Amino acid sequence: MTLELQLDYERQYHWTQHGPFMFVGYTVTEDVVRRHAADFPLMFVSMQMEMSQGCYAAVLLDGHELNCWTDAAGSFPLFYKVEGDHLMVSDFEGTLPSFPSVIAESAKDAFLKIYCTEGTDTLLPDWKAIPAGHRLDANLQTGEISLQRYFHHFELKKDAYEVQFTDRCRWLFQDMSLSIGAFCKDKLALVPLSGGYDSRLILSLLIQCEHPDILCYTYGRTDSHEMEIASAVAEKLGVRHERILYDQEVFSMYGSEDWKQYEQHNHHFQSLPHEQDYFAMRILKERGLLGRPFVAIPGYCGDIAGGSYLKDLDIEPRDYIEQLTGYTAKHLLKEEHVAAWDIYQQWLCENRLSKFIVNGVRVFEHFGGEWMLPLWHDTFLHLFYNIDHRNRLGQKAYLEALFSIYFEPLDIAFRKPSNDTPTISKTWKDTLKETLPGQWVAAIQKINRKSKAADPSNLHVLYEIIYEQMQQSGRYDMPEKDYNINFLRAYQWLCSK
Repeated sequence: MTLELQLDYERQYHWTQHGPFMFVGYTVTEDVVRRHAADFPLMFVSMQMEMSQGCYAAVLLDGHELNCWTDAAGSFPLFYKVEGDHLMVSDFEGTLPSFPSVIAESAKDAFLKIYCTEGTDTLLPDWKAIPAGHRLDANLQTGEISLQRYFHHFELKKDAYEVQFTDRCRWLFQDMSLSIGAFCKDKLALVPLSGGYDSRLILSLLIQCEHPDILCYTYGRTDSHEMEIASAVAEKLGVRHERILYDQEVFSMYGSEDWKQYEQHNHHFQSLPHEQDYFAMRILKERGLLGRPFVAIPGYCGDIAGGSYLKDLDIEPRDYIEQLTGYTAKHLLKEEHVAAWDIYQQWLCENRLSKFIVNGVRVFEHFGGEWMLPLWHDTFLHLFYNIDHRNRLGQKAYLEALFSIYFEPLDIAFRKPSNDTPTISKTWKDTLKETLPGQWVAAIQKINRKSKAADPSNLHVLYEIIYEQMQQSGRYDMPEKDYNINFLRAYQWLCSK
């Protein structure tokens, strides 16, 4: 079998090579940062790629044996294609294929429902993705190819929650603070600060390591709870905070030439390009605040590790996913000994989170910066995956640790309002949605989607702009029935190809 490598990622991160080993991204161990292939001893590369803290993709070609890794977040996507006895591995950058005239219906269905493709699917019929936390193995002599999951987004053995857990969090957060400080040395630390807890944790870690150059920003409605809490946190900590109003004028950037350039290089034929931070970054650039080297540190997706998705229900993962998204999942763990919530968590992290949410980091590179995702590092994830589900309900252990270690001592213990707090049991809203006629539910959603509680980012304004564009173009035939901005964008995006 012949091999063709198309590894062209050349942004703030770029591929480097050391002998048979190629690497893009970063790993961190306390205050040691590795960014280049030569930073890793070749003798232990395979072990390090499956035990490292960081965000990366890697390729090792040792004789006839090829290994390709994606990290637990899938932050640097890799894809492969087999044509006869020829294997191609690509990152879909400089050698971006043409958009197919025919899209696989199963991939298209997932794209519309979960805003990304599922499993190994891409919108390209002949290309497959290497999912997050997987390794592609290929023997070029025999032609044998296989995918192995080396990182599981769960732990089979759960620890009982105990008082010492907060101490374990404190030790881990200390290491994370050292890593963030070393990574951001001599650079601006840029924090997208919401009214929630994950970004507040990131900011607390920066305060702990006494990073001297911090800039926070918050976008959306100026009267939203997100803006109010973020402003209060920034004021208490004495850090600079930029408030960015999202309105019709700001959203007019959507569809601009710069937007199209950003979008073109960030879908990878598997994900809807993330739009929300794009507008804020454009405004920050216009304000002259991105003129020096910076590292963006978003709080993706600490609440998931903390347990925000968990409910006090018995579930069948496939039915639960279909109920939530309208999409029937195909790629689920089938091991009977794995708990149902762990199966759902594995699916959620490998698909919607890694492909759609994490892909949002591309916007920071588009505007000239680096990024890091400390809440996707292995030790953080498994610390919380190890906890029994009962103690992750309502993010119990996660929030107790954050409030006691940082938020209360720093006097930033602001709670999110109850309407923005995940419930652990079925609510009356869930019951109404199941029992009311569909047109009644749609009418209620249409009214509710404009409220500041339901839409703190003001995205209904962007929805209306896009919907009007679609209607005026005459190329789209979609009844106004789904008020999810990402569904509308996915539908528009597919129809325009």
